[in-house]
Amino acid sequence: MKNLRFEERNSPLMTGTDTTGLGKSGVFASQSGKKWAVHGLLLIFGLVLAYIVGALIFNYQPPVATFFGLSFVLLFFAIGQCLYEVGVTRTIVLFVITAIIGFGVEVLGANTGFLFGKYTYGDFLGDKVLGVPVVVPLVWFVIVFIAFGLVFPRTTNLTSAGGSWGKIRTLLPLILLGAFGAVAWDFLIDPMFSSTQYGYWTWQISPSTPQLSGVPLTNFVGWFVVSAAMLGIYIFFSLKFIGRDRGSVNLIPRPNTADSRIAYVLLMIDGSVANATLGHALVVMIGITAMCSFFLVTIQLGRTRQGTKQILQE
Repeated sequence: MKNLRFEERNSPLMTGTDTTGLGKSGVFASQSGKKWAVHGLLLIFGLVLAYIVGALIFNYQPPVATFFGLSFVLLFFAIGQCLYEVGVTRTIVLFVITAIIGFGVEVLGANTGFLFGKYTYGDFLGDKVLGVPVVVPLVWFVIVFIAFGLVFPRTTNLTSAGGSWGKIRTLLPLILLGAFGAVAWDFLIDPMFSSTQYGYWTWQISPSTPQLSGVPLTNFVGWFVVSAAMLGIYIFFSLKFIGRDRGSVNLIPRPNTADSRIAYVLLMIDGSVANATLGHALVVMIGITAMCSFFLVTIQLGRTRQGTKQILQE
């Protein structure tokens, strides 16, 4: 048994300690360059999104490639933001966890209806494996990471959490909150992309099935369960196995929460405008209410959490 102790003020970023051979100024310059790269990707995403939202409002038709470009810019932003905030190892771990679990549950859903309900993907999203477009698991990484970044805007203070069960009691509400943040986004996305106007996928449900604009309510329950599982598994691996050689078990040692918050708001605007043009008034109301509630709660968490130091005892 041993104590693992990490103090945020002693990290290379906070002190300028040279662990790279760049010198102190090089450490800060390297981190600054990465952060500006993330800002740049977010700016590009915002500009492309504004062009698409403008098309919805003013009724002009963007090239089809624009929609794919928007999705890939968002993916690159999420990867860049994740690399900046949690480092290469944790980014790979989160990417692998979300991609594998995401692909697995999508295959089950598309072929058996398990968890979400029965649906079928169209051809618009490209090549498919076992009925699931190869790009779909990437969506899970994007939204789960963004929700994670908002719920854990800085290191979580587990000093007074006690043993393992105490840590679980501390982290579980945050994991569930992050899962709710992902579901809140899906309230807007699923009714939009499964509509006849978009047709990315088609739900196979009876008229008597409880639903929201053609999407079975079981889908949102499934999203909550899967998102919570992804976050829980990632945090378990992050705390248990990653960074032991440095004595660091921080979840986000270099916070850049503002960019994730902006991305989340932009996704809300996009989904709201798109559903409004489809006549999905209830979807817009539920989606905005859920996403704004999640956003405001995470803002309050960021203000009140005493996260400057994390001590885990094993």
